[in-house]
Amino acid sequence: GSASPGSLSVPNTTSTGALFTQLRLSTPSEVSDLDRISSLMELGTKEQWLIDEEETTIDPKCVLGRGGQGDVVMGRFCCGPVAIKRYQSRFGARNPSMFDELRILRHMRHPNIALFHGAIVGPRGGNITLVLEKVSGIRLDAFISEMPGL
Repeated sequence: GSASPGSLSVPNTTSTGALFTQLRLSTPSEVSDLDRISSLMELGTKEQWLIDEEETTIDPKCVLGRGGQGDVVMGRFCCGPVAIKRYQSRFGARNPSMFDELRILRHMRHPNIALFHGAIVGPRGGNITLVLEKVSGIRLDAFISEMPGL
């Protein structure tokens, strides 16, 4: 049997997928952006990954890593050590990859990937701070540089 045209499976974007796409493509100056950030915070509450900033402490002097998108510093959440990833805003614009990372990490569970505890969403600017498991051991860049032939 062949399928009739009405029974074909047509891919579509979920409402959460559409929300992340809109957030990624929007600029902070858009009026509708506040609604999208509010929707993101509602999603975080529903999926139980939204963290109130008051629940964390950040040690900005203890930098675990730095990159082109921001920095990772030591922090505490639920009385335990965590890595806090803070994105840098450049020229008033958000970094769209922060939405991509949040979209993926909220469903990712793997023993070789740092555990995602949640995220802090800034209601005004829409900046996102990720709260991740602090992993002990050798830094990835040091590990790679020690590999022969690289």
